[in-house]
Amino acid sequence: MRRIFLRSLPAKLFLFGMVIMVLQGCADYYYKQGNRTYDQLGYTTAIDYYMKALAKKETTDAREKLAECYLKMNNYAKAEEHFAIAMKDT
Repeated sequence: MRRIFLRSLPAKLFLFGMVIMVLQGCADYYYKQGNRTYDQLGYTTAIDYYMKALAKKETTDAREKLAECYLKMNNYAKAEEHFAIAMKDT
């Protein structure tokens, strides 16, 4: 039984590494989708994508774009909140 565990440990480590890569890839995917939607002036949908990206991985770029969406939608309180968080992270 011990041999099976030792043989499967590298497989478990590989699987764990892949899960980490996928989760980071999800954040990048949502960020890129947010950028595409932002470029098409779909700020409400872009906010959803940026929020999903930030839930997976906190990045200054995503936080700034989120703030810009709120700014474009004249939601100055939310824009200021997210710009402040982005400034704190830098």
